[in-house]
Amino acid sequence: MRDWLADIPNLGVPGVPGVLPQKTVVFDRCSSVPPGVPGVPDHTLRTPGTLSGTQNTSCNILKSNEEHSEHQEHRENDAHELWRECSEQIANLDWSRPIPGYDIARASALRHDTVWLLENFAMQAFRDGWTVGELFGLWPDKPGWGGIADRLDGSRSLKMTADRAHWRCGVTGDARQFNRGAYGDLTPFWEVGG
Repeated sequence: MRDWLADIPNLGVPGVPGVLPQKTVVFDRCSSVPPGVPGVPDHTLRTPGTLSGTQNTSCNILKSNEEHSEHQEHRENDAHELWRECSEQIANLDWSRPIPGYDIARASALRHDTVWLLENFAMQAFRDGWTVGELFGLWPDKPGWGGIADRLDGSRSLKMTADRAHWRCGVTGDARQFNRGAYGDLTPFWEVGG
């Protein structure tokens, strides 16, 4: 039964009849590539399109990005954590405490818009890279100029992408929008002293 093994010629891998030789590709200056098979000469190849191959620092940066920030599970965990923190802050708010620059009616509208935004859009927005300030922030001394919750004015026609939020004003019907990253750091309204 094992006679057929003896008929297979040795193809160059010492001590292992019938196994094709294996080669490894080694990138110049990238020490993370394991050595090849003993007894089989390695070939040194350069990365196509570069003069000297992938450098070790590039390997480390690519590996770091791949292992951490690019994985869906990490974005999901970060989004869930941000959502949980915002939910706790909003639940613990004393809505009777005045927000600087807001009268009671405006603060009440902000409250309703905040809860609606948290329940319907915040989780996906955090996955897409929106910040807490962009969703729930205030612009000092400019009511209605802060984050999305501050600008909604009761509208429930909000549509969000990874880069833009747009909606129609509930009173006038005018189109409004908010671009992610366009307004700097807005302070979440629960951190604004009163």
